[in-house]
Amino acid sequence: MSDSLNWLPELVLLSDHKGDSEAYLEAVYAYFKADLVDNPVYFQGTKIALKKHPQFRDKEFVFWHVTSEGDIEDERIPDFRRCERIRWIRPNYRESRCERFCNQSLEEST
Repeated sequence: MSDSLNWLPELVLLSDHKGDSEAYLEAVYAYFKADLVDNPVYFQGTKIALKKHPQFRDKEFVFWHVTSEGDIEDERIPDFRRCERIRWIRPNYRESRCERFCNQSLEEST
């Protein structure tokens, strides 16, 4: 991992789960749940709401949305590059810095 990204957790790799995609997705979900569901994330003092329904395979809607790709929700397929970075979501909110538009309304910033 690049030195400029050393503040981010290690990638969660499929190879660390012996190529077993089901076990891997369960491990990815465990990180997602611990980082975002069980411990809510805040951005600039506001709690980030997670879309939980409709659930798919007993997991929150947003989990499948951030770990898979495709235009039709019911037909999305896992994206292992996204899965690898599941632990990066929380730190990105924590480390976000307000730059250009923080104190402007949507109309003012467009």
